[in-house]
Amino acid sequence: MKLKAIIIDDESKARSFLSSLILEFVDGIEVIGTADSVLNGIKLLKTVKPDLIFLDVEMPGGNGFDLLDAIDYSTYKIIFTTAHKEFAVEAFQYRANGYLLKPIDLDDLIKLSEELNTDLQSKTTFPERVAYKTLGSIEYVKARDIIRIESDGNYSTIFRLSGKKLVITKNMKQMETQLGHPFFIKPHKSHLINSKFIVRYIKTDGGEFEMIDGSKVPLARRNKETILNHLEFRME
Repeated sequence: MKLKAIIIDDESKARSFLSSLILEFVDGIEVIGTADSVLNGIKLLKTVKPDLIFLDVEMPGGNGFDLLDAIDYSTYKIIFTTAHKEFAVEAFQYRANGYLLKPIDLDDLIKLSEELNTDLQSKTTFPERVAYKTLGSIEYVKARDIIRIESDGNYSTIFRLSGKKLVITKNMKQMETQLGHPFFIKPHKSHLINSKFIVRYIKTDGGEFEMIDGSKVPLARRNKETILNHLEFRME
């Protein structure tokens, strides 16, 4: 699924350059319209329904922040495109999803696109909550509140941000299948961890991850290179 995007920038060369980069190199985004001013950008938003807005800051007749003040920008993903670093703080006060400095670097654009599409996939494909059956109840657990899961044969223990543990009769394979969110990784055959709650990587024989709750999870040697590269750790 591609993100539908519009580009709002007063410079025609900038609009054309960004459009051409996306068309040729970015699979996850499709440009469906462009505008050359705040006013025309607002008019464009009344006729098309994008997922994403590439928004210049400085434009004649108003700036990008003026445009956001005039619309309900919470319904869109916003990436600011500007030649000026000093607008970054204000941009992120508007909950911007990204900030690209001109001239736009292709690698930065591709990285942002991948991050946006990963977020989209996690929201549209994977459930917000997961139901787990225990002997006396059905527990509904938010996937993003799970720090890690540890399995022992046919039993698995879920460790949550609240500090509460949940023991259920499912093996690791069943847990992986039911959960399946892209931010979970399997560093060891008996462990599934939420990559967002990794505090640090400790270099031991195979290595281990320290989690936000202070627990340490082993990293199997056979998985080391793949997982560390996935997490963008630098190998020495």
